[in-house]
Amino acid sequence: MKRNNTGFTLVELLVVIAIIGILVGLLVPAVQAVREAARLTQCQNNIRQLAVATQTYANQRGQLPGYVQRYGGYIPPASGPGDPTDPSNAGTFVAHAKVGGFGVALLPHIEQQAIFEHWSESKYPVLKPVGGIHEESSELAGAGFHAIAAASIATFQCPSSPVINSNLGRNTYAPNTGMSHLGDNPANGAVRVLTTGLSRTYNTKNSLFNPKYVGVFSGAPPANFAVGQKITLEDVADGLSTTMLYSENVQAYPWFRPGFLNAADLANATMVNGQVELVADGATVSGGGLYSESGGAPIWEALINGRFSAGINWHYESDEQLLSSNDKINAAYVAVGAPVPAVQRFHKINGDGRDIDSITERIPNFADAYHFGRPSSTHPGGVVVAFCDTNIQFVTDTIDYRVYQAMLTPHGKKSDVPNPEFVLTDELAE
Repeated sequence: MKRNNTGFTLVELLVVIAIIGILVGLLVPAVQAVREAARLTQCQNNIRQLAVATQTYANQRGQLPGYVQRYGGYIPPASGPGDPTDPSNAGTFVAHAKVGGFGVALLPHIEQQAIFEHWSESKYPVLKPVGGIHEESSELAGAGFHAIAAASIATFQCPSSPVINSNLGRNTYAPNTGMSHLGDNPANGAVRVLTTGLSRTYNTKNSLFNPKYVGVFSGAPPANFAVGQKITLEDVADGLSTTMLYSENVQAYPWFRPGFLNAADLANATMVNGQVELVADGATVSGGGLYSESGGAPIWEALINGRFSAGINWHYESDEQLLSSNDKINAAYVAVGAPVPAVQRFHKINGDGRDIDSITERIPNFADAYHFGRPSSTHPGGVVVAFCDTNIQFVTDTIDYRVYQAMLTPHGKKSDVPNPEFVLTDELAE
């Protein structure tokens, strides 16, 4: 009697497996695309929160926050716990100034009041003593900051970014810190020079965020030193909807870190009129490697250069083959009548890279930090940007550098961009 074969033949099994493989091949990219879309939406929500928080701060304080500023000081108590959050009361507590990065000012406005109080109330240290129960910061977060003061907060992190550059205070967003005051010497690219006077780069035509505090000086401040002036949203003459407030930067330093300082540097302090003040000269930044150069950078310079470590900058560069007509630019960088330096690829969005490896091929450090204050992300094709009106846009990484400069300057026609007559229109901004 003939029996019917009810099983699958080898050919049929291979066909089924092939179909399943094709379906998986079609579904996986679709699933990844859905996940990236969700991450992009979350990133947009995060940067919008920072923009709204900044608007709220500006409305309450009458000016934009600084990318570095003072939030008080800490003096160890004569009795009682040196750190109310640590019941062990272990370690040696030292007086220190509380100087922090741009994100500290925003904490009360992003539902992080408890962390803000660690910075603003004198009973809490931000310098972690040796011993005790809390973790301390390391790597690009700087050494020795208190874990509560340097917490990693989801609002400061794009969920698409795979870059983890510190154990605490992780951050992938940066404010508009304006014109770079440093550039490569055209005669010797390995030597950096001032592009123009430091205070000029911080004026209301060239910048939005500037340093609100760099400590006190035991002697005369250096010639190229400047504390930023008061800047308000009313100073944005080009319009809130076309002037960039924040951008992604996957290589940005932590939101709380004051420039290139480590926690121990905050203990280089003195009392002035009953207040703990940071001494900006007479000492160099502690540590080495990523945090100093030539035996250690002066504290004031390490603070000033925080505009690069956690900021977005534009450079006096052009791809238009222009001749410089700006007599305010340092002649050692480019003399009047000389060609404006071409735009370096590292200064473009994503550093002119097309994947995370090419974007992050160079590691930020103090010596060449001015190359890294540019937008970057792992979203395909560009970065998420927040404008001064809290509008969010996706800006492509192929954008004309003149458009990029126009987005960063609050008053383009009176700024120091190489081509101040270039006008940013709504069409170009899209």
